[in-house]
Amino acid sequence: MEVKECPKCGTLNGETSTYCKSCGNSLNNSAMANERPQNNSINISGAIKAIFVLIVIIGAVYLGYNHFAKSDIVGKWENNKELVEFRSDGSMTAGYYWLNGKYTLEDDDIIDITDLGGKQEYTYKIDGDTLTLKEDGYKPIVLTRVDK
Repeated sequence: MEVKECPKCGTLNGETSTYCKSCGNSLNNSAMANERPQNNSINISGAIKAIFVLIVIIGAVYLGYNHFAKSDIVGKWENNKELVEFRSDGSMTAGYYWLNGKYTLEDDDIIDITDLGGKQEYTYKIDGDTLTLKEDGYKPIVLTRVDK
């Protein structure tokens, strides 16, 4: 069995070897004997990872933006019957329309309020300092922000 010695690093390689198993140098007796082979293939795995990271970053920015946009409901609101405080932890205080309870923002315009009477779903809209809550079959509840 014949062996090929790498002209660059001196490692002994098998007789059918084209490149050095140690340094990757070409074992052919050409002018390129001291160069590494070029890898012209596209790194698909790296490209997929980069796209995935980009999607995660875009998603995080979108969710963060929506969270802060929805947090506009946090604060104190009142009308002639009720003073309601929506807190950032999802709790709320009230006494006329609802007893103290919890709220959840589901979509850009849906709020679920849960108190001792159970869960009620409303559509909501904030226009400046006015919060309008609508429940199917009932008159809208209009509240004004009091904690500017």
